[in-house]
Amino acid sequence: MKTFGKYIYLSCILILLPLAHAENAPATGPEPAYTPRPDRKLVQIYQYKPMYFLMGHPNTKIEVSFRVELDRLIPLYLGYTQLMMWELLRKSPYFSDVDYNPEVFYRISLGGQDHWLDLGGFEHESNGKGGADERSWDRSYMRYHASFRMRAQTRLLWNVKAWVPYDYIRFNPDLLEHRGLWETEVTLIDFIAPSFEGAALKFRLYPGGRSFTHPLKGGQELTFRVKTITEASLLSYVAQIFHGYAENLRESRTSSWSFRAGIGF
Repeated sequence: MKTFGKYIYLSCILILLPLAHAENAPATGPEPAYTPRPDRKLVQIYQYKPMYFLMGHPNTKIEVSFRVELDRLIPLYLGYTQLMMWELLRKSPYFSDVDYNPEVFYRISLGGQDHWLDLGGFEHESNGKGGADERSWDRSYMRYHASFRMRAQTRLLWNVKAWVPYDYIRFNPDLLEHRGLWETEVTLIDFIAPSFEGAALKFRLYPGGRSFTHPLKGGQELTFRVKTITEASLLSYVAQIFHGYAENLRESRTSSWSFRAGIGF
């Protein structure tokens, strides 16, 4: 399964490189540099999980994430997330941990734009190292997502994800004790005055412990995001607090606090 995960990751890169080149090619005149033929179908790339650049204690945290729809008729997706912990403020900055997280999932619509069920056939997460430094696991999962309107503009988003893990015992025998078998996210959208566009407060929890129900043996993450006042800007302000275990794979065995702030994309 580890070899299969590497093939998925490499395939993802090979798919996206030519697309990124085509989409970002500079214009050479009044006409666009690249005009697709009407009969040609292009792969569309969408944001998947939150993307941000956050500085603070104990280090800088960067996350990029996207998903690709593999077929127009079948809701099958390829997702990829990369989490980077950067010791940016040190005299000699370096990345202390980089986690690679490709996955393939099938989405079943349950009615409405924000009500669905994801069936994750395969998800791989690894720090890209081997031997005694390797931190990796594979899993198959099910994720339920729903949206509730609380008042005129305010919405509550909720999802819960449960998984069956495998290929983790060799180098991560105690990983499940701190990552558990399930996690949940609750997000409050547009709960402040209209002058703060896109305000969102998200709480993420994955319990741990031997019974996978102890909140303090897992991780808790609180993230606040709000759009900038300037209409021309596409950036958001983001502040995040994390407590617990396994914020990244390298730190899966130690509990810690982190406080960071920065920009979101």
